[in-house]
Amino acid sequence: MAVLFLLFLGIQTVADTRMWRFQQNKNRLIDGGGTAVQPFMTEGLYRFSRHPNYISEMGMWVAFYLLAVSGSNQIWHWTGLGCVVLILMFQGSTRLTEKISTERYPAYSSYQAAVPMFIPNPLRFRRS
Repeated sequence: MAVLFLLFLGIQTVADTRMWRFQQNKNRLIDGGGTAVQPFMTEGLYRFSRHPNYISEMGMWVAFYLLAVSGSNQIWHWTGLGCVVLILMFQGSTRLTEKISTERYPAYSSYQAAVPMFIPNPLRFRRS
């Protein structure tokens, strides 16, 4: 379970770092009077999942819960409450950000149709 947690942490770190760089470059371009050709991230891990950082954080919490369960030898552990609450919170906030992105960027709906929100589907990998 610790390896699973570290795997999700690594994916989240890569996704967050790539998004931060993308946003910095986009803001620099806009501040310089230019226009972003692609106003939202679609490269790297974002080719396979619209929110790889979110699914990774949820995965980290599930791995943490599974680690607690395996250490306590009980199927129900108090850490499960935090895990469920966090996942529900991500579901709600992600739907809100998706709605905002769709309203702000007309091309976002095509991205939504091509790329799963959270869990990558190897049968539908999007080609750039």
